[in-house]
Amino acid sequence: MSSDVKDIIIVGGGIAGSSIAKELSQYDLSITLIEKEDSIGQIATSSNMRLVCQGGDGTAFRPGTLHAELNIRSIPEWPKLADELSIPFRRIGGMSLIRHAWDYSKGLKSISRSFRSSLKKDSSYYISEKEFKPLQLIDKNTLYQMEPNLLNVFLGAIYDPNLAVTSSKDVAKACAENAKANGVEISLKTEVVGVDKGDGIFMIHTNNGDLKAKYVINAAGIYTDKIADMAYTRTFSFVQVKGVMLLLDKEIGESVSHALVLLPYFEEAPVTKAVVPTIDGRVILGIHLGVSVKGDLSYKDSDIEHLLEIGKEFLGDVVSREHIDDVIVGQMPFTNVETGWYEYVVESPPRIPNWINVVLGPAGVSASPALAKKVVWQLGLSGLPLNMKSEYDPRKREVV
Repeated sequence: MSSDVKDIIIVGGGIAGSSIAKELSQYDLSITLIEKEDSIGQIATSSNMRLVCQGGDGTAFRPGTLHAELNIRSIPEWPKLADELSIPFRRIGGMSLIRHAWDYSKGLKSISRSFRSSLKKDSSYYISEKEFKPLQLIDKNTLYQMEPNLLNVFLGAIYDPNLAVTSSKDVAKACAENAKANGVEISLKTEVVGVDKGDGIFMIHTNNGDLKAKYVINAAGIYTDKIADMAYTRTFSFVQVKGVMLLLDKEIGESVSHALVLLPYFEEAPVTKAVVPTIDGRVILGIHLGVSVKGDLSYKDSDIEHLLEIGKEFLGDVVSREHIDDVIVGQMPFTNVETGWYEYVVESPPRIPNWINVVLGPAGVSASPALAKKVVWQLGLSGLPLNMKSEYDPRKREVV
């Protein structure tokens, strides 16, 4: 590797690192992104429900959290991003199904939080009605007109008309390709094995040689803590949670038009009960969750049975093993897991403003456009000169 001192090294080529690289490629900087896998968007980025939380899921997060801020601020960014990079993005709407008074009560709280966070002009999260439609309570007749194949056990739903789907890996790949086309160097199969620092320069030791940089953005997913420990920059903690999902075929896909969610009862946690259409006409069914060790992508037959039973709660016995196209297993970091909500991390350790740790979690794909802007803003505060390139092209892509 080159012995030149880079302005920035980005560690991690998932949705976080790739989005940050794209955003930074607008500026006159020397940047290298390194990724230990052999392609962009592996691990958590490629193994999730592929949702873009455009309404209730995004705006019901706790006000004042970075989790809420980045998801909400990303809402108006997604159509522009999809247009510029020709990435799949389709609004399908989402429904939180109502079975009884408890679901109804929880749903009304979601509507209330969403409206206050997003549509009041004095809110720090203000988004115009052109970009965001309020959540709605729909009755049983309307529900079954919109989703006629559901089991006839539901009383209505909380409808989020904004929720969208994408292909998470394609988004990360497109961002990385745009970054490369605008001058960012990308090195795959490059794993960090050590970090040294001194005289304002970081030395990143990898299996492919050493790199030097003035700034480091550590966006290594479930390995972010490991990389931060190498540089003595960790001020956060998380557990890595494994999620098992099923990809069901197009025959089941034809039965579902919207993302469907059932709120789990307390004794059912940890689980997410959801059926989500994909861009290619199939559906993802999930999620069976559990704490795991890094790199553990195993699953059991009991996980599959559990997920099929979840599917039957929505669609009945039509959900069966013969419709399984694939089993999807992924890991992501969960902070604040003991409280039941999950905060993001975008921070520099005290007295080390030129190192930024980035930890996402649930809805991380949704938050990625605003995350990238947040990191650039933080770099500017730390003193990095940010001079726009005259030749920057937001649409150009070069294969990674």
